[in-house]
Amino acid sequence: MTDSENLDGCTLTENELEELFKKQVEGTFMWVNKDGQPFGVITYYLWSDGSFWFTCAEKRARVSAIRRNGYASFCITSKGTDLGTGKTASFRGPCKIHHDQSVLDWVLPEIARACRPESEEGAQEVFEHINTPNRIVLELTPEYRFDFDSAKMWERSGKRVPPGRYSGNSGGKSI
Repeated sequence: MTDSENLDGCTLTENELEELFKKQVEGTFMWVNKDGQPFGVITYYLWSDGSFWFTCAEKRARVSAIRRNGYASFCITSKGTDLGTGKTASFRGPCKIHHDQSVLDWVLPEIARACRPESEEGAQEVFEHINTPNRIVLELTPEYRFDFDSAKMWERSGKRVPPGRYSGNSGGKSI
């Protein structure tokens, strides 16, 4: 590939995506506020059963936004993992708000372990911190995916680029 605008073949495979989900523990959760403006926060997540799962206090602005339009997006990158830099994946889809205790009992301990995988005691501390009376769980089920692997782009370009300078996009895919 010599055309840097043609990014065909520079997407993540399903296996690469699953590996990214296992190794990255946080990403950017995004929504549209009441004025129609995009906004986002970095947060921990859980990937399970084809959905992303998040937790926050019910009074957070993102919860009101989800109630208004029912949609959100989420983006993760390989930065900070042993996968190196340059792998990104963004998702958009319907987002549900869960209040039921059975969902909280399942998601909160899993997110706590993702936050502190090196320590059972640390995970317990996180769990105690997030296990609050007005806690909810958000479930984002992707219906659209947009991903990119810069290593594939540079490999196909035949050009040398300094590490850490990879960027780009690949166009989106419906899921």
